[in-house]
Amino acid sequence: MDPLAAEAKNRDPLRYAAALYAPKDKRAALFALAVFACELAELPARVTNPELGEIRLQFWQDALDGKDGAKLPAIAEIRAAIDQKVWPLAAFRNMIEARRADLYDDRFGSVNDLEGYFGETRGALFQLADMALGGDAGQGALAGHAGCVMGAAEAIAGSKAAALLPQDFPGGIVAFGLRHADACAPLLAALPAPLRPAFLPLAVARSNLVRSAAGRAPASPLRIQFLLMKSALRGWPKH
Repeated sequence: MDPLAAEAKNRDPLRYAAALYAPKDKRAALFALAVFACELAELPARVTNPELGEIRLQFWQDALDGKDGAKLPAIAEIRAAIDQKVWPLAAFRNMIEARRADLYDDRFGSVNDLEGYFGETRGALFQLADMALGGDAGQGALAGHAGCVMGAAEAIAGSKAAALLPQDFPGGIVAFGLRHADACAPLLAALPAPLRPAFLPLAVARSNLVRSAAGRAPASPLRIQFLLMKSALRGWPKH
């Protein structure tokens, strides 16, 4: 196993497993996305104060701009995709900027603000994965809703997002995530089969929200593999 694939498997088993349903020549880009996303998401736990976090975010920005980080497998893969016009550099810059919120303990002022944050972080990952598989901006609405579902699932699992939820949040984070999952359903049903691997993690996120609403534990590793395989082979039903 090459180093990039191994790192993705170790740091984000879900996105790694989803990427295996993509064509072999597309997987490296998906592994790089997973690793880069982990670097940003794990940052608050790695630094002792926001200033150090800001320095690290600047490092990643500089690396994407070609000033440093060329020897990092994930950055090399991302830079290559940007140079080949597969991905826009702006999407990564926006992701880094949005992740600054993770360094502080300021709650978002509204649900709209939270949706914007989830869109720039989790939603962008879905959109970029879709583009890596040959999709275009046509999946933007789906990616936005998917980002909110993923963000909600991560929040109930204890991610930094849980501390950023608006003080006044009608219905709670689980209901929020399930509403966006419902909005995803007709869009997923119309998704071309070659693009399904980009959105496979969504199946697990939705399942965990449903299980949480019912007071059940998150999906087991075996259940996760079943959900990924079912969605990859059959797609998503309309509901």
